Amino acid sequence: MDGQMIDWDRVQELREELGDEDFAEVGQIFISEIEEKLAALSGTDARAPADFHFLRGSAANLGLEGFARSCSTAEARAKAGDPVDLDALARDFAASLREIDGLFDAA
Repeated sequence: MDGQMIDWDRVQELREELGDEDFAEVGQIFISEIEEKLAALSGTDARAPADFHFLRGSAANLGLEGFARSCSTAEARAKAGDPVDLDALARDFAASLREIDGLFDAA
């Protein structure tokens, strides 16, 4: 993964828009949805570009810039009918979570 992993400006913008308590709740919801989608995708060979578009949008909303780039690449591969490396995508997501460790914990 090249470039910045987390868009800290987006994270701060989201925190200011929502306030600390709602920020933590929204972050936890998005993280949970991403985890659920990744788990669902790993259990099937039917992977539509829309699945990766959803992941990309969720990641971008949270400021997970590196993961969003990976999802964009996966979306393009899915559109082209090429295989998507879900293990690599999951590793990128895990790396993003390590980078933001505790960020969405309730205050």
